[in-house]
Amino acid sequence: MINEDIEKMKKMVTELLDLCERNPNDSSISRKVIRINTLFNLTLGEISKLKVNMNGHIRSLDLLADYSAVDGLANLATAGTQGYQLWQTWSNLASSTKNFGVVSVAVFTGLAFGNLGIFYLSQNKLKELKKSLEETTRLQRMLQDVYEQAAQAIEEMQ
Repeated sequence: MINEDIEKMKKMVTELLDLCERNPNDSSISRKVIRINTLFNLTLGEISKLKVNMNGHIRSLDLLADYSAVDGLANLATAGTQGYQLWQTWSNLASSTKNFGVVSVAVFTGLAFGNLGIFYLSQNKLKELKKSLEETTRLQRMLQDVYEQAAQAIEEMQ
């Protein structure tokens, strides 16, 4: 939507500049400037909202990655400790206890790998969001350029 608004704004500014050159006394110029300014402000508002949401997501993804790494290490340590204890007492255990021990080690190992997966997914999403934030900043600069062109056109009209 932002890209569409930017393209629409570019077209509107180009048309305004053409109109200013062809007929600087046209009474519709001020209405066109107001429409461009309104679209600019709406688009800028959308970009600002997007940046706020992205920053919020970046922070929560960063925390999710950190928590996943810590949880993964804790789960891996638990699996290792339980596996070691199970191995040391294997010959003295009943078959049901052996089964329960193996399942417990497997569950904690699975949790550790799950945490590792969440960590990598969070980091990848974080990279994507940072790229989107950079693109949004670029679009914001483009909007500023369009706004400056409109201001220059208004100046030339006067």
